[in-house]
Parts: sequence; C-alpha cells; structure tokens
Amino acid sequence: MSVRPKQDLVGSVLRAIAILETVASAPRGLTPKAISAALGLHLSTCYHLINTLAMAGYLTRRPDTQAYVLGAKIAYLNSAFLQTIPVMPVLMAQVQALHDQTGETAYLSRWQDGDLVITAIIEGQKPVRVQSLYVGYRGSAHAMALGKALLAYLPDAEREAFLERQPFPACTAYTITTAVALRRELLQVRQRGYSLDIEEFAPELCCVGAPIFDRQGHLQASIAVSIPRSRYERCQERLIEAVLGTARRASHNLGYHA
Repeated sequence: MSVRPKQDLVGSVLRAIAILETVASAPRGLTPKAISAALGLHLSTCYHLINTLAMAGYLTRRPDTQAYVLGAKIAYLNSAFLQTIPVMPVLMAQVQALHDQTGETAYLSRWQDGDLVITAIIEGQKPVRVQSLYVGYRGSAHAMALGKALLAYLPDAEREAFLERQPFPACTAYTITTAVALRRELLQVRQRGYSLDIEEFAPELCCVGAPIFDRQGHLQASIAVSIPRSRYERCQERLIEAVLGTARRASHNLGYHA
C-alpha cells in the first residue's frame, strides 16, 4: 500500500501512522523490510521513521526475531482514549447480562460524530473473534446490527446526513451498499424493534441488535449479540428475545417507560 498524502497534510506523519497500523496488524511483529514492502516506502525512509517511533516508545524490537512490535506507549494512548468513551455502569451491567444469558459475544455502541462507536465488548464463551472489532472501533454502521439499530432511530437530519454518503463500502457480498436498500432495511428495523446483520459485516457471522432510550425517549445506545452462522438458525428466536429484553431493561434503567 503506497502512502500518498494530500497537499495540506504532513506526509511523514501519515507514513508514521501507517507504520503503526501495519505493525498493529501483525502481533508477532514485522521487520523493517516487511514494513517497507507492505507500505511501498523506501527502506531508508522506513528505518528513519521506525527509529523515531521506537525512541518515542511507540515501537519496540523483539530481541529474539529483531521484528518490531507495538511499544508500551501505545497502551498510554489507548487508556487515554477509552476515558473519552465512558460507559454508564447501568449499561455495562446489561451488556454483561446479555452475555451471561446467551453465552455469546455482547456489544454496546453509541452514535458519535456521524457514525457508530463501539463502547463495550464482552467476549462469548465460545467466541468467534472478529479481529477488526475492538472497543473504540468506529464505522460500518450500514453493515452492522449495532449500527442499524442506531440509524433507524436517529433524528431524521442525522440519518439523512449518513445516507448521503452512499455508496457504502461492501464488507461482504451481503452488505447493503445503497441508500434505497438501507432505508428499506431501517424501516423494517423500526417496525419490528430490532436489527439484523446476516453475514453483512463479516463472513459466517450473524448479529441481532436493538436500541436503548433515555427518560426523554432520546436514543442513547444500541446493544447487540453476535453468533456464528452455524449456530444462528437454531438460536434466532432466543437471541432476538434476549436482545429485546435486555434493551428494554436498559432503557427502563435510564428512565424510559414507553
């Protein structure tokens, strides 16, 4: 992947960020040559950036393989970031309850700056980990049950602003990529009260989601559970009931009594 900055951006900073993201995708680390090849950077440029990031504590070299992995300073940034998306204990308790009831991975998200942000994940007893999802993940609202549960109940202006971004990127062959189809899907979400993602975000993964409201009836969050497609068919009704029940309890705990 070649890193080509726009004219009003600092190229060296973008290249350094690209190196961090590339190393983050390789838990066992990457050598400078591997990083250079992955990003299309000249090897000498790559070395300069890696040495700078290592000196600042954002990269470190493994003594056994000489490959670079993320440094301890990354944990500081992550900790500081998580403080910007706090989760109310009453909502975290409901995520835990959904996990306990279903045995599957449970999620919580909210709408922030025009897209969904995942604010909590509790891994299931038989987890099928989606490598691309983590607390703080942002985007793909059109493809996720979490996102569709939010989009369906957003104020009209916010929803239309999102829909104007079409076409939406296809995460899988089943992803909705047009505003027309997504509007139709969101209408169904409002009619039934819950959202579905049947392999739309990740292959072989299905999700059920529902919205959470506060005392004034304003949308506060969405909650969801994911399950492998191989188990989804026989568990669908139970999962829908669990997600809806949990969302209602969470809303009730926030003072919503509709």
